[in-house]
Amino acid sequence: MKKEDYVKLPEVMRISLHSHTFESDGAISIEDLIEAYIDAKVDIFAITDHNNVNSIEILNSF
Repeated sequence: MKKEDYVKLPEVMRISLHSHTFESDGAISIEDLIEAYIDAKVDIFAITDHNNVNSIEILNSF
């Protein structure tokens, strides 16, 4: 592959790969967590609530 074939990524990305909401053992609602990530300009995040996927519908509404 040539160098120009690679996708250009930003030099810095904000990533959070482990967070919990009220749906699990966290201290924040799904909506408030998403808004906080948006406000902080987080590029990639994962909601890792235990034993459920209840946040999927709310995530899809954003």
